Amino acid sequence: MERLANAILGIIHPDLHQAGLAANVAYKDCMASCQPSNWTSAYSGMDVIVNRITPPHRDAGGTSSSYDLLISLGKGYKAKLCVTDIGAQFT
Repeated sequence: MERLANAILGIIHPDLHQAGLAANVAYKDCMASCQPSNWTSAYSGMDVIVNRITPPHRDAGGTSSSYDLLISLGKGYKAKLCVTDIGAQFT
């Protein structure tokens, strides 16, 4: 999944992709004992949601020039993505 996410980010925002990889390398050098040695994602974190309904939330740490990537895997029974800011629902 990390490779897929990296590839997508590398295509849609190459500068952010490189900055993310560089930041993770710098972080790894500073915090070698705290970060997994095999972290290869340009993103600094991942959330996995399985068979849940999540309350509306905002990514308070994000910026408008950065991208979060949402990947849906498997079969979703009547799954919906609701974007309340724009009043949209996606199936």
